[in-house]
Amino acid sequence: MKIKVLHIGPVPPPVGGVSVHIARLTHRIIATDDLDCFVFDIGRFKFFDRYLKSSNLIAAIVFFLKCDIMHLHISNKWKVIIARIAKVFGKKVVYTRHNVRDAGSEIEKKLHALSDRVILVSSVSSDIPDGKTFIIPAYISAINTKSLNDELVTRLKGYNYVIAAISSHPSNQPALFNGKDIYGFDLLLKAYENSSSQNQVLLLLDPMGTMESIYRPEVDLLNKMGKAVIYLTDDIDFSSLTEFLSAYIRPTITDGDSIAIREALNAGVKVIASDCVERPKGVHLFKSGDIASLTSVLENVNPAPNVTHDGQPDFAKKVLDLYRGLKNHA
Repeated sequence: MKIKVLHIGPVPPPVGGVSVHIARLTHRIIATDDLDCFVFDIGRFKFFDRYLKSSNLIAAIVFFLKCDIMHLHISNKWKVIIARIAKVFGKKVVYTRHNVRDAGSEIEKKLHALSDRVILVSSVSSDIPDGKTFIIPAYISAINTKSLNDELVTRLKGYNYVIAAISSHPSNQPALFNGKDIYGFDLLLKAYENSSSQNQVLLLLDPMGTMESIYRPEVDLLNKMGKAVIYLTDDIDFSSLTEFLSAYIRPTITDGDSIAIREALNAGVKVIASDCVERPKGVHLFKSGDIASLTSVLENVNPAPNVTHDGQPDFAKKVLDLYRGLKNHA
């Protein structure tokens, strides 16, 4: 009999680190003979079957009653309540902490106590190792990719140097940390203004358009100054974008294990990122929240493509094996 896993978390669209992770994980699950899954996107209150096709509440309830494992990928306050409900019904609970901003919080401590297994995509010094906590980065390689539209490809080919950054804000409100944009577009725009930008373009991806009204005036001003910026609210497949990039920038002020960073490294793209968390080998770091530090790195990183690619390991098998081990654990 197959091990049934109910994921609680987002799926694309829009594209974001957690939603992409879940989507790719479900693809790996359905390729096995011993695992099955279902997804409850609690943010949109939508249900999806193993193929990520829209389903319904009745099917979700049936799957919940039959499932062996509930895997929580969410960071909101409901996760503790959901975990308690799962335990009442005799389910094993797996919790993945996708961002270190939750580390050490009272909610995380409660969820840790309730969970049978805890996955940290990246760790911090305050994390206490124990027998049920595992460090497993979030990266799972893409299986299917969606081509970019011809208009965007033409625009990007008009520049010698293309820099990209991504934000994954919810549609209803900005994701802030200590009152600042988690994804650091404000910092990046200031650093870009201070750097030389001859025949290069900064591509800002904001799939939900959450921050467009905030950053549009500054983007328009930079374009008038001759510093090219493209601000897109389209849902773009980052895997397809990498072939057109000279560099990917991750100016986040808090983070987890960025799938986009590993995607870029895997494609041979230069990566610049804040030092707010430990980053993979090959990333050019700058001091988190420091405009001068980011400007310096922008100026000094060679825009030429990497001669060799920093191939990234695929961590899907470790998660699937964790499910199997948990099911067999008394």
